[in-house]
Amino acid sequence: MSMKTYDDASTFLGDGTGRYFANGYRHFHWRITAFEVSEAGLGGELEISYDGPARPDGQPHLGSIEYTAIASMLAEYVLIYLARLDAEQVSLSLLRHIRLKLRDAVEVAGETTLPFRCALGQPDWTRRASNGILSPIAVWLADTHISLVADHPANRWGRFDPCAVWPLNRPAMYNHGYKLRTNTVADVCCDATNRTCSAMVTRDDYYGGDRQGLFSARSATIPTDVLTVTGQLMQVLLYTLEGTTREDCGNIWLRAMDIRYGRAMWAKRYAASVRFLDVKTLAKGEHRWRAVRLVSQLAGITGEFSITHRLKTN
Repeated sequence: MSMKTYDDASTFLGDGTGRYFANGYRHFHWRITAFEVSEAGLGGELEISYDGPARPDGQPHLGSIEYTAIASMLAEYVLIYLARLDAEQVSLSLLRHIRLKLRDAVEVAGETTLPFRCALGQPDWTRRASNGILSPIAVWLADTHISLVADHPANRWGRFDPCAVWPLNRPAMYNHGYKLRTNTVADVCCDATNRTCSAMVTRDDYYGGDRQGLFSARSATIPTDVLTVTGQLMQVLLYTLEGTTREDCGNIWLRAMDIRYGRAMWAKRYAASVRFLDVKTLAKGEHRWRAVRLVSQLAGITGEFSITHRLKTN
């Protein structure tokens, strides 16, 4: 039977407590330990730690959610320190595009320190922007380059102190608030013949009080939501096609990611789908790897991803 349905993602994937895309990402933490501002941009160091359950293949590694959250957090500093926006303007701002490619995995053993640097590109005043301006932002986290496009308003201040507006390590959306959200993936339909998996998603947001950060002024689907939903649908489809289970499959490695926001949709319940575009088996040394290209659609957002995982030998 090529079509299978599940009440929710946990019915197929198991309890979400130990699953990365359902809960494991909440156990990664980071803080800026060195920070400098220059004409070239921002630079410094991040200290990253993990306090969650053991991962399937040894030490925990930075995953798609961590790269996206860290880059989004650093983009907030760029908008404050380089574009000279205030906290309210940053909260009204959005991200339109996030793109990255990964070459090497970064293990998080104890407290791991990584260098970062950021640059702000030439702003584009355009009607395509909800807030009036689209600005490219480049973030380098160690050797990984992450490209973002921020949709933001013009600054309204002459002289102001960015350190007072946005103190280092202040609790905001991408070091705190994104973990206070749940995305319930229900009514899952997996079509093995067409290599698609769809579901209805309900988002609950428990980030209250002094909300700060990109997207925080609206009830929006933020980039980390895209990843938690896409990741679970991808796993359901992948394990169904391979006739395996999450417990019997090793780590899934992100190789490339491209997320684009289209027309804004603010609904808290929406349809989501994943489709595998290409599936290949590759040999590398003594091991075989599965390489998958996939596309996801949810809440007016399109994501394209390349992933790999090592096949177990019989």
